[in-house]
Amino acid sequence: EIRSGLSDRIEFDASGMLVIPGFIDIHIHGCVGVEFASPDEDFTKARKWLASEGVTGFAATVRAMTPDRVVAAEKNILREAEREAVGASVFGINLEGPFVSKVRSGVMNPPDIECTPETVKLFADEGKGMLKIMTLAPERENALSAIKTATQNGVNISIGHTDATYSEALDAINAGATRATHVFNAMRPFSHRETGVLGAVLTDERINCEM
Repeated sequence: EIRSGLSDRIEFDASGMLVIPGFIDIHIHGCVGVEFASPDEDFTKARKWLASEGVTGFAATVRAMTPDRVVAAEKNILREAEREAVGASVFGINLEGPFVSKVRSGVMNPPDIECTPETVKLFADEGKGMLKIMTLAPERENALSAIKTATQNGVNISIGHTDATYSEALDAINAGATRATHVFNAMRPFSHRETGVLGAVLTDERINCEM
């Protein structure tokens, strides 16, 4: 059962129950037939279902797409976040790309576009303060300047979908990256001579590993 508005002035019999804060899902692309990367999706059904599972807030996650489609998705997420609706709240936007590695793209199909700090700034501007996380591969062109631009605009860079070496990953961390996206998945694997991105994100205390 999901309850809201409880305070110390309200008595609630929780005998035989577990009382816990609501979960916050920071990486979810959609559910129950609703895709958060759509330019015109109604999130109501998803928000109700998430609340029924104990999730009270989430960051709507957008897959790797062309900049115009990313911006369209951001605008729709902002519209949905402002709507009065029963269920989980939209707490932010998570861009899983588009500047990821085609070698480690997984099920995504990243567009063939240059990684630039200007495009990162565009995403931040269009996110109106709601863009919280962005996945980026450190080996991409202009990655370090893109990371610095993101952090200057309040966006947390997450290292992911990457074939980066240890050195490249460390450079990204030094530039301001603070997270790693679904660690081990879609990443250069360990080697006895090159621990790669995993060696960096698993041992650097500045990184919050998403598992």
